[in-house]
Amino acid sequence: MPATTLTLATLPSTTDLLLGREAELARLDAAWADPGCTVLTILGEDGLGKSALVNAWLARKLPSLPNTVRVYGWSFFSQGTGANQTVSADFFFDDALRRFGDKYPSRGAAWDKGRRLAELLRKQRTLLVLDGLELMQTPDGPDAGAIKDPALYTLLDELVKENPGLCILTSRLPVTNLPALDRPPAATLPLEPLPDEAGAALLRAHGLSADETRLRQVSREFQGDPLALTLLAGFVQTALSGDLERLESAIPLPEGEARGRQARRVLAAFEAHLAGSPELNLLYILGLYLRPADRYSMEVLTRTPPAIPGLTEAFFHISEERVLGLIPSRKARPRRYEVWEQAVDRLRQANLLLPPATTAEDEGEPPLDTHPLVRRYFALRLADRFPRAWVQGHQRLYKYYKAVTEQYPDTLAELTPLYHALAHGCRAGEAQYVMEEIYWERIARQQEFYTARVLGAYGADLAALANLFRKPWQEPSPTLPKVNQATALSWTASALRALGRLDEARQVLEAAIKLYAGKKKWKEVSIAAGQLSQLCLLLGDIPSAVAQAQDSVARARSARDQVQQMIAHAGLGDALHQAGQLEEARSAFAEAEKRQRRLQIDHPVLYSRRGYQYCDLLLTLGEFEEARQRAERTLEIARANKWTQDAALDRLTMGRALLAAAKAEDGPVDAPRLVLSASARQAHKRGLDAAGQHLHQAVKTLRQEGAVELLPPALLARAEWHRLLGRWAEAQADIDEAQSAADRVGMKIFQADARLAQAALLAAQGQTAAARSILAAVREMVEAFGYHRRDREVSALEAA
Repeated sequence: MPATTLTLATLPSTTDLLLGREAELARLDAAWADPGCTVLTILGEDGLGKSALVNAWLARKLPSLPNTVRVYGWSFFSQGTGANQTVSADFFFDDALRRFGDKYPSRGAAWDKGRRLAELLRKQRTLLVLDGLELMQTPDGPDAGAIKDPALYTLLDELVKENPGLCILTSRLPVTNLPALDRPPAATLPLEPLPDEAGAALLRAHGLSADETRLRQVSREFQGDPLALTLLAGFVQTALSGDLERLESAIPLPEGEARGRQARRVLAAFEAHLAGSPELNLLYILGLYLRPADRYSMEVLTRTPPAIPGLTEAFFHISEERVLGLIPSRKARPRRYEVWEQAVDRLRQANLLLPPATTAEDEGEPPLDTHPLVRRYFALRLADRFPRAWVQGHQRLYKYYKAVTEQYPDTLAELTPLYHALAHGCRAGEAQYVMEEIYWERIARQQEFYTARVLGAYGADLAALANLFRKPWQEPSPTLPKVNQATALSWTASALRALGRLDEARQVLEAAIKLYAGKKKWKEVSIAAGQLSQLCLLLGDIPSAVAQAQDSVARARSARDQVQQMIAHAGLGDALHQAGQLEEARSAFAEAEKRQRRLQIDHPVLYSRRGYQYCDLLLTLGEFEEARQRAERTLEIARANKWTQDAALDRLTMGRALLAAAKAEDGPVDAPRLVLSASARQAHKRGLDAAGQHLHQAVKTLRQEGAVELLPPALLARAEWHRLLGRWAEAQADIDEAQSAADRVGMKIFQADARLAQAALLAAQGQTAAARSILAAVREMVEAFGYHRRDREVSALEAA
């Protein structure tokens, strides 16, 4: 029986004609046959036929694969090229995790999704094809080629290490931030231009007649670019009646060697030849799309009056009439479907359209598609030549997509039309309306932030928000009012932060604060400054964190907003705590709690994240019983409101408090407890067991919830529990996971905490020299970050 094909539906349709690639096909065969090859990257410029090579190999290979092999293909081009080339991997992971049997595809942080998918792929030999990887890479600049999506990065990092199957990547750019892809067990297959003889064979296969020397000369003039040669053959056949000798007068000789230049030369000739025809209208229509174009939405353009000058006129009968015999009026009637069908057929004959997809899973007519380079060319030409048609076309598509789905779709797949509507609306110049009506109201569901908090689709949100920018993430659309620009920046910062891109999030928040301040929106300034303070803490810039928290308090006071003043004082308390200013921190938390009592008489103590932070300070101050009692109280609030993360934080506090109680009775207060004595373990067995249960549950829940910034302290607390009980291996595992999480995102204070925990574990095992070496590095980090909360712990370990 053939292989189990889960899906190949999103892979681009390509021509069956593949010439001059025998060596590359053999390399693919060898990679699949080699159990030591885990990932193969096919590298090549636009138009060299990367997707065509993979499709040809799949067509040849699939019938011979056993049914124990699973096959899955995904093209990032299926989502569209995206605003400013910003595309999300969320749709891929949502689909792939479901198909491979994950029951909760939206659960967990992005890194966890990548790891889970890798584990599922390892269970059974799988052929995984990821096409168009360049859309997930930084296109240019010092980070060109880097994969910034954490889920995709983790998946590839895991697969390159261990993969019983094969992952095939196609990209224009090498992956620069995953060096493992450049060496075994990974491999690279560079795709070069066709040699002259293969280019000549390709032209001949497309029906051009000339002697071999002439065909090779033409191939050489177009630099062996398969896309350019395929388009050229179509142009000669349809525009020059197959007469290759007329070529030089129709298409100028090449100028320069910029990427895609050869294909664009042919497209310019096609544009001139097709002027005023339904075929050119159809090519312009395809330029409106960022993805394959479905028939229903195209009918909104080609069958719904009025005609759009420069874009759809060829599909309408236009008649001039006069109302009351005086006022001129144009009326448009759609032409017969045959006009559309003939235009499609002619463009296929000219090789301007890709063959209809044969793997589409949706019922109905397959979408129309063309090579991304062709789509980009006609998009730019339409916007330049007919700017009003560009706007009107996007307006129609915006209205279609926002109406074609439910008001509040539940799944990522069901939300796709709204993401399309957002993109088209912004291109129509409706950024402000789209931001409010589509993103805020229907995608985010206002304060619920549904796609992010429920679906975990931070990447999809970031790709959507890119439409609100002229230059991500620096220049919001000038059509947005300043306050909306600031809000777009603030939302973007939240998505970047959730994806672990903390430095970028910090810069974006700083820009948002400037815009809000310019409009004297003091509450919004206070909120953003508080968020910036949290980022600065994570990034190890604690003096700036304190300064931003102080500014947050001042701006909340200016806004006279009581709730925000309470939140800002709690944020200041947390920043001061990390800076080692413990009494000042206590005062700030006390002020926050006083305001909390005024606002909610039924909840006189801080709860949720703010309650956890206050208890964190109390534990530092040695007031562990007070912290435990508070956590027990706020846990009930979290349970009543089904606040899963908050409940996990309360459990974390309770576990740490019980652990602190056991330590307090096992020696002098100022001496570090590396391992509990046997008598202390026996005397506090019940409390230690309860501490372990709380810590296990906290780690489990925070991992499931994808709480990237909260998981490291939970892991390190559990590592301490293991260490105190003499469980070295378990403690080391938790420290390693916390260290990895901190390193992956650049959370510097947790990097310091993980190293401090490592030093304590080594000291507990009697490895004093290794512990002291790590402690020296921790001391430097504490001083550099201003992380003086840890001064006493470091000093105690140094003296041990």
